[in-house]
Amino acid sequence: MNNNFLKALVSFENFNILQGNDPTTKAEYDAIKDGTFLNGLNEEEKMFSGTPPTWEEIQAKVSELDAEDQAKIDLKTSAKAKLIAGEPLTEEEANTIVL
Repeated sequence: MNNNFLKALVSFENFNILQGNDPTTKAEYDAIKDGTFLNGLNEEEKMFSGTPPTWEEIQAKVSELDAEDQAKIDLKTSAKAKLIAGEPLTEEEANTIVL
């Protein structure tokens, strides 16, 4: 399961609810995107209000979130390497350190 898939869905303001496993293909997504799910009040609710985003739009957002996550990892790795080498950190690298 890609944690960024749900984050990507939530980023679309017309997203309502998803239950079960995240779809992993366009065909799986297309099969459920217009469906209804039971919400916390045991009422049926559509996955999206209005027009659902395309699989490609969701995947673009997932890629964007994955890139942001990788940038954070890279920044922490750079900060650690500089600390070990005794080199000064950038402010952004210093902000990754939890005190």
